[in-house]
Amino acid sequence: MKISNENVFTNVYLPNTNEIDVLSIISKAIAGKINIDEQEIKSGFLSREALGSTALGGKVAIPHANSSDVNEIQTFVFTFDNQIDWRSEDGEPVNIVIALIMPRNNHQEDYQEIVDDLRNDLKDNILVDKLQSSLDDPDSLVELLSETTVQK
Repeated sequence: MKISNENVFTNVYLPNTNEIDVLSIISKAIAGKINIDEQEIKSGFLSREALGSTALGGKVAIPHANSSDVNEIQTFVFTFDNQIDWRSEDGEPVNIVIALIMPRNNHQEDYQEIVDDLRNDLKDNILVDKLQSSLDDPDSLVELLSETTVQK
């Protein structure tokens, strides 16, 4: 699973600051970027959030969904110009979203392991602080995330 600058969206404007509106916005951006079914992605994100918040703390969330239109994991990073109420573990609003789109196939357990590994990587306060300092710099965001599960 790799990330590139083309899949980084910085300083995204949000007319509303709740997770449902944000998931709609990122679903549309992702679907347009890689030509996949927007509704399938949005439904997947919402279904996953219904199980529990994907906000980790440190102002970071990692929503993830499956798509029948992708053959390998696609990773996207979004930073926002304002804070999002996302029911995070630490009660802090979110301003960085790392969205994963995973193939819909027989490897779901492997994908959950990848999500869990990324969640663990993002518990590193130093990494999270550096991400927070790079909100408007796609190159730095990609470089910082290159040491995480996202690039392995």
